[in-house]
Amino acid sequence: MISIYDYLNIAFYIVFITGVGIVFSRKSKNTSDYFRGGGVMPWWVTGASSWMASFSAWTFVGAAGEIYDEGPSLILLYYSSLGE
Repeated sequence: MISIYDYLNIAFYIVFITGVGIVFSRKSKNTSDYFRGGGVMPWWVTGASSWMASFSAWTFVGAAGEIYDEGPSLILLYYSSLGE
């Protein structure tokens, strides 16, 4: 059963995430600011961020099932398509 504390927690989360979105949306003027942090991040942080952004739920659930069905050679095909 959901209590008043659960509703307060949900409301706080929504307000907090909306506030963070508003604050940081004003700091990003273009796509360079969004993807590279305005050019102040080192190259390896930008690369790691881009690589991790390519992962999804399918990566952890669907890809594992496909590799199990098709064999380990599918791993090369899967990782070669992540950069697109």
